[in-house]
Amino acid sequence: QVQPLRISKIVARFASTVHGEIGGLELELAAADRKAIADRAHRLKGTSGFLGFSQLRQCMLRLENASHAGSDEELRAAAMAAIGELQRVRVDGGGAMSEGH
Repeated sequence: QVQPLRISKIVARFASTVHGEIGGLELELAAADRKAIADRAHRLKGTSGFLGFSQLRQCMLRLENASHAGSDEELRAAAMAAIGELQRVRVDGGGAMSEGH
């Protein structure tokens, strides 16, 4: 059984990496690197789901799908939504716990 304090530390560590994730995503978007965007979205989808960030997981799923089959406009909209949710996670830090998970 994982102790609550340990989970809090894992969530805080994830939140501390978000700034770099946003920067990487912005660079990939500017370069129109759909493969890199899909890879990042897939990784973040799994991590956010594991940590209980359900809204972030949904944004990453949308971004991953848009990077595979969406128009440029759909990809940009999904990326902007994902960045917004990443910023919320960074500010909230422990947002997973407040989402009821």
